[in-house]
Amino acid sequence: INNAGVAATGDIDTFSLKDFQWAVDINLMGAVKGCYFCVPLLKESKGTLINTASMAGLVHMRNMSAYNASKAGVVALSETLLSELYPFGVKVTVVCPASFPSNLLKTIRSSSDTGKNTAKKMMDRSPVSADDIASMVYEGSRKGKHIIIPTFRETLLWRIKRYLPAFYFMFMKMINYIFNNCFVLYFN
Repeated sequence: INNAGVAATGDIDTFSLKDFQWAVDINLMGAVKGCYFCVPLLKESKGTLINTASMAGLVHMRNMSAYNASKAGVVALSETLLSELYPFGVKVTVVCPASFPSNLLKTIRSSSDTGKNTAKKMMDRSPVSADDIASMVYEGSRKGKHIIIPTFRETLLWRIKRYLPAFYFMFMKMINYIFNNCFVLYFN
């Protein structure tokens, strides 16, 4: 299980390149290195590889370019390994939870307090806990499920993006407009 991860928020022109690299090094390269060293053992044991990505790897919200890009990389890595490791009997699962209470806020790097505050409020309002997600991962990976999205709302959003991309991007632009004009007032 590759589960190391850090949170990062900020606009592309205000978030430091050093912090962007930090997020990629931990979120993406941590998973790459875990795979590199463990795959030979998994090939021998015909085991299961589980990579923790995020909903941010599938649906890309504003002000999160470093986090989104790094987690999308984990999804792409997992999809690649699904076919690459199939001949060896190795199952590959990628977990894509939305915000839930976790330790991510202890190390979050952000170019503004708004990003940190929004992340905390989203975690506090989550309908699932870390234990809920762990149970879903255990059951889903045992069944050979490739992608695990723990909640219906996020599954629906991902399916809209896949099957109705024009509608999805219009919706995301509208959300961005609302965030810029109203949402910040609500969260502050």
